[in-house]
Amino acid sequence: MPGSLQVIVGLVPGLLFLVSSSYGRIVHTPLATYVGASDGTLDIFHGIPFAEPPVGNLRLQPPQAITTKLGLLKLEQATNGRCYGIDAVQGLINGTEDCLKLDLIRPSTHHHNLPVYVLIHGGEFNNGDKSDLDGSELVKTGFAENQAFIYVSINYRVSFLGFPSGREAQSHNAFNLGLQDQRMALQWVKANIGAFGGDPSKITLGGQATGADSVVYQMMAYGGVDEGLFQSVILQSGAATGLTPIPKPDYAAWQNHYDSIVNMTGCTSAPDGFACLQSLPIDKLANAFFVVFEQAYSIPQHVYAVVVDGVWFQDYPSVLMSAGQFVAVPTVIGHTTNELINRIPTYVGFSSDASILGFTGAYVPYVPQQTVTEMLALFPASQYSDSGPPGSGSQWTRVVDIDNYLQSFCPINTAASQISSKGADVWKYRWDARHSTYTANTYLGVDQGSDLTFIYSTPSHPNPGTNEHTEQTAPMNTYHMPSQSP
Repeated sequence: MPGSLQVIVGLVPGLLFLVSSSYGRIVHTPLATYVGASDGTLDIFHGIPFAEPPVGNLRLQPPQAITTKLGLLKLEQATNGRCYGIDAVQGLINGTEDCLKLDLIRPSTHHHNLPVYVLIHGGEFNNGDKSDLDGSELVKTGFAENQAFIYVSINYRVSFLGFPSGREAQSHNAFNLGLQDQRMALQWVKANIGAFGGDPSKITLGGQATGADSVVYQMMAYGGVDEGLFQSVILQSGAATGLTPIPKPDYAAWQNHYDSIVNMTGCTSAPDGFACLQSLPIDKLANAFFVVFEQAYSIPQHVYAVVVDGVWFQDYPSVLMSAGQFVAVPTVIGHTTNELINRIPTYVGFSSDASILGFTGAYVPYVPQQTVTEMLALFPASQYSDSGPPGSGSQWTRVVDIDNYLQSFCPINTAASQISSKGADVWKYRWDARHSTYTANTYLGVDQGSDLTFIYSTPSHPNPGTNEHTEQTAPMNTYHMPSQSP
């Protein structure tokens, strides 16, 4: 029996609400005693380790569970524990290899068996951190509305350290390490959240952009094996078949990337080049994989990303979704009104079908030109005016629409239908609100990330707890409580 697929049009700002709790800011588990910070409203535990540090011979290897007792862990202060990463604008992001940790926020007024929300950050598998989206105001709002919950945000290895590729990575069981990190974090949450006052049977897993992609990849892991790690999901601006194709291990470009890193680090002459990379000073390795990223970066393919390895992904995500090889749970899924608008360059000067076809041939070479030609017919030029930024051309907004439907709207709509067809209830939304403090150019409209300003504290918007925030998010907060799911 198919589940209900409910569409929430236009309004929808907000989404979530789920968990929290225990006794005091000191929490005991068999492996450790955790001491968090408390201001009387929230208890915050910064940097809880959920796996062994992936250093030394554990670098470029699957995460290992912690088995030795950790003793007393004082987690009252936020630290710079982000993983090494790469940003296309900022360059190499220096972090630490010992980054497999999570943050946990709960109300200081404790309750038992609260639902839990676990967030996977985005960052195109090359950047991001558990602290990028601060859930403090979210937890406060949930508690104020009598919907208390615990908020957990997790780190995972990104860029080359999390997503190496090539024959050597395959032979050393090193594909999709970042996804494996995510799963170990979920296993830790399921095993330990009860000590913090959470209910391991009421875990909602969520993410935005590639964080949402990651959530779906957890749903289809190992052929759709259900370990009971989550009971519902929230997918903001992402799905299984999102922005870029996912190659198989024999993708030539990825082997070239790996070989270039080996050459740059002087590991070519080593008996085992992979082992050499594991033993290098981290700064030397990080500089090398950053240079390769700079040389190889292009929009159609991530330089370091997930691989169809035959283990985690037993086929292409599109095939797995079509075949129903995923864990189907109650799902909130959607996108913003103008989603990917800021990905389309404003300097091309789109003015004809030919100029659009020339651009898409380079921008999305994996999409047949016939498909783009058919989409041009579905989005006739007569419906568009020169409403983009100066120099963008009279058909810039037409290209934006085509790209959004091709790489966001259609994949998200398809995923909603596929999840519903397996009997799970699905709520589909379109986010159509722009915060008054949002600083992006107005011609971008409600672009990807516009929703985050209402929900989370972010570096550019440190406190969303305003009347505007509350009014926009309240309807969705109430609607998506796991306890209210059919």
